Amino acid sequence: MKVPVENNLGYWLFYAQRCMEHSFSRVLEAWCVEQRKPYTITPSQWGALQLLFEHDGLTIGRIAQVRGVDAPTITGIIKRLELSGLVERRHNREDRRNVKVYLTPEG
Repeated sequence: MKVPVENNLGYWLFYAQRCMEHSFSRVLEAWCVEQRKPYTITPSQWGALQLLFEHDGLTIGRIAQVRGVDAPTITGIIKRLELSGLVERRHNREDRRNVKVYLTPEG
């Protein structure tokens, strides 16, 4: 016998998570408009900014690990934050492959 999706706890947890993300997205958007920022922060970007606020100078790999997403996803998030002037990538002088991400004063 098939159980209706509405009787599944996983369905409701996912639904609640999506509702919270949508609401948080609207709050972030409203704040950016209120502050007359030329960009809008997404919940994913906010998560990366918050992590860098707590531990500035992390690698893309470490940010991905802590946030629980893959490195290419974080690379895209960081690239958009960099284009908005909120973060910058700095290469290690001895090993250019070692790149760390830092908040800018705007970030």
